[in-house]
Amino acid sequence: MPQLVYLQIGSQGLEAFHLAVASVRRAEPGVPIVLYTDQPDVHVAGVEIRPWGVEGAADLARCGTASFGALTVAKVQVMRDAVERVPDFVIFSDVDVVACKPFLEAARDAARLRPVSVSSEGDARLPAQLCTGFLILRPEPATRAFLDAWEARHLALLAHTPEAHDQTAFNHLVHSTSEWDTTYGALPVMFTAPGWLFEAIAPLNLLRHTPYFFHANWLFEAEEKAPRMRAVRAVYERKPRGLVQALFRAIRVTLRLIARRTAHP
Repeated sequence: MPQLVYLQIGSQGLEAFHLAVASVRRAEPGVPIVLYTDQPDVHVAGVEIRPWGVEGAADLARCGTASFGALTVAKVQVMRDAVERVPDFVIFSDVDVVACKPFLEAARDAARLRPVSVSSEGDARLPAQLCTGFLILRPEPATRAFLDAWEARHLALLAHTPEAHDQTAFNHLVHSTSEWDTTYGALPVMFTAPGWLFEAIAPLNLLRHTPYFFHANWLFEAEEKAPRMRAVRAVYERKPRGLVQALFRAIRVTLRLIARRTAHP
């Protein structure tokens, strides 16, 4: 059985973690969940807690700072530990990711294709950066070698760019050489939808397909993540999708009629 693995250092993201777990329980009730954390008093029913301390961790480390850059080295270390413990694949997720529908079969298909699959924030027409907030990892030597190279690249970047974080290092590694082209691959954008797509789903869901996950990133402040995650859940878990889609279709038909009348008075 695969495992869904999270890392949370400090107390700031615990609210987001609880929201993420609740969404996973709705989408895939039986999936095993593991949390690596330095927080001593975290207890969540059905979640395996693995203590994971990070030396010098700052509870309020923010993206773009040296403390955050050094802190995120722990992410690849946790992935390495996780893949050593399971015979099946590992799904690694940031705590600010909402599960929107059943995902295990799609994740298993991705794991069959390549040792490492990573979420994407867009294609050539959109933000083309690969996002390390969500990965699928197959436990095998190629994956371990890739994780080692990723960590080494991150440490090398930190030596002269202290704010470099795990995602910077990942993109730097895979875009600087073709060595890993057969090891990793990008997931479709709508597998784990990036946060910049939020305006396309709220308040009406205007996307054609429901993503498996939605990442509450592309926010200025960490305090915005939990409200954003609740808003995403409101779209995919509580709103009557049939009614919303019918309303959207009605709006499109109306706009087309207006356009025709304008073109042919």
